[in-house]
Amino acid sequence: LHSFPTRRSSDLIGEVVRDFLSAGARTINLVGAGEPTIDPQFRDIVDFVHSSGARTVVFTNGVAIANDETLVEWLWRRSVTVVMKYNAVNPTMQDAMVGKRGYSSTRDAALRRLIDTGFNSTAPTRLAVDTLACRGNLNDLLAIHRWCRQNNIFPMTAEFLPTGRTADGSVDAVVALEIIDVNLAEQARRSLVPLSQPDRERLLRDLATVDRQYGIEYRGPRAYFGGGPCSQLLGVYVDIQGSIWACVARSRGAGGDARPLGSIKSGDTASSIWRTSPYMRSIRSTYTGA
Repeated sequence: LHSFPTRRSSDLIGEVVRDFLSAGARTINLVGAGEPTIDPQFRDIVDFVHSSGARTVVFTNGVAIANDETLVEWLWRRSVTVVMKYNAVNPTMQDAMVGKRGYSSTRDAALRRLIDTGFNSTAPTRLAVDTLACRGNLNDLLAIHRWCRQNNIFPMTAEFLPTGRTADGSVDAVVALEIIDVNLAEQARRSLVPLSQPDRERLLRDLATVDRQYGIEYRGPRAYFGGGPCSQLLGVYVDIQGSIWACVARSRGAGGDARPLGSIKSGDTASSIWRTSPYMRSIRSTYTGA
């Protein structure tokens, strides 16, 4: 999977994207940090990827999609795949988990536009939802998963990424909880608690039961609660600081320390890391482009 920083100069972003494409990338994932759609260069980046024959996957909170009626059609014409934040069926819980009152209504408006445009009418689908699994929304996860399967939407349900603000598997250090609505922050703290091992095991069983009803069987470990084997380590990730990693979910380098595999600022390129890094050797040997 490939991504790159969204708040850099247009020349640098262009260089990084061209470098990805030169190494054979077929997909560029825009995952932040931050909300990619509000970057002033967002449309230029997507246009460049599209004109190069690759596909953009954008991870978004959907606010820009809900507020700009032209954006969905623009994304559709450029073959973009959209991954929307969707954490809870209950509006109050959803608002608390993102720290903004009224967000659930905005999310629903964005999803309606995406569905009405046909993002979930293709095969494979061009619409996914990104769901954080935690103690607070545990009872909603089965319903979200079933809704996804019924509507040809890919469910990306996972726990806290072991990097950045949740590197320790919790949200204790997230500064945002100190500045948002007090009541929302308190509910978020109660909700954003990691699942227990029995919770995980039960959730895996329940989701597998739903998927069997749709003819979906699993072989091997899953990258997400509702997905297939991990493909996160089948690519290169460039973060907003220009550091090069093997995966968006990793904050550790090849030696187990906190150093990246390289840095754009130091003159490294993603393609050179991909082709020469000993850490990437086994990944290169099994890479299929999936």
